[in-house]
Amino acid sequence: MSLIFGTTSMSTASIMFERKIGSFERAILSPVTMWCVALGKVLGGVIFGLLVSCFMIPVAVLFFKASLINPGVLVLAVLLSSFLFSSFGVFLSLIVKEEVDAMTLANAVRLPMIFISGVFIPIVSFPTGLQVVACCFPLTYSVEILRYGLLGSVDLIPRSLPLGLCLWEVPSSFGLPALHWGREEKIHKEKMKRNKKR
Repeated sequence: MSLIFGTTSMSTASIMFERKIGSFERAILSPVTMWCVALGKVLGGVIFGLLVSCFMIPVAVLFFKASLINPGVLVLAVLLSSFLFSSFGVFLSLIVKEEVDAMTLANAVRLPMIFISGVFIPIVSFPTGLQVVACCFPLTYSVEILRYGLLGSVDLIPRSLPLGLCLWEVPSSFGLPALHWGREEKIHKEKMKRNKKR
C-alpha cells in the first residue's frame, strides 16, 4: 500500500509542481526525446518507491515477523511495482491540468484497487464476481508477487502468472505517459510556430 501511494503521489506531484513553475514546458521543448523525458520522470517515482520499500521491508521483518522466503523475487517485485505505479502517476499528471484534479483522480483509482486487490482481505474469501474484478487490477499481481517473496505462498493466482503479467504491464504502462507526452510536445511546437508567424 505504501508503495502504490508513495510512487504515484511522488511522480504526480513532481510534474504538477513543474507545471506551476514553468519548467515542464521547457522539458517538453528540450532537444531530448519524449521517451527519455518520460523515463526520467518515471524513474524519480521508482527511486522514491525503492526508498519507501527499504524502510518498510525491515519493519515488516523485525516487528511483524515476516520472513524473506524468496528475497530475489521480492526485490524484483518491488522494482516492477515501483515502475508500474510511477508510470501510472506520470500518466495521471499528464491528462489533467490541476494538482487537485490529479490527486482526486488518483485516489478514485487507488482506493478501490487497494480494497479489492488482496492488500487487506485475501482474494479467496471474495465472492466469485469480486475475484474476477480483482484479477483486472495490476495491484493484485503486485500483492501476489510480494506475498510470494515474503511468505513463499500465493493467495489465488498461480506463482508464475503475476510475475509474467507484471513484466508485460511495465512496458505497456510506461508507453501511456510517453505517448501522451509526445502528443503534448507536438501541440507545444505548433503553438510556438504560430507565435513566431505572428
